Amino acid sequence: MSTTSLVQSCAATTCAFNNDGCTALAINVAGSAAATCTTFIQLDARAGLATADGQVGACKRLECVHNSDLLCTAGKIEVGDVGVNTIGPSWGESITNDAIRALIVFLIVITLYLTW
Repeated sequence: MSTTSLVQSCAATTCAFNNDGCTALAINVAGSAAATCTTFIQLDARAGLATADGQVGACKRLECVHNSDLLCTAGKIEVGDVGVNTIGPSWGESITNDAIRALIVFLIVITLYLTW
């Protein structure tokens, strides 16, 4: 049984390690709902190996049938596009809207309680 898995393809085009394929020496795989590459680095530069021979280093998905002692035993894997979550204006706006909504609900509940 092989203990290394090749990265067959990578759709994360903004990753510094994607140069017509994964050029990272080894990637880490994690995620609960779906497998994700946690080695993803968004930079305006390209890095890694000279050829697209990336492999899976560690697999943090304990529920995966190909996980054997935190090593991926699948022959090859495909990495989907990786989204970048940033804390910025849209995130702040979302948190503010949630806080306002919670405050309004709280005030309504308190008003109902006091008038009862």
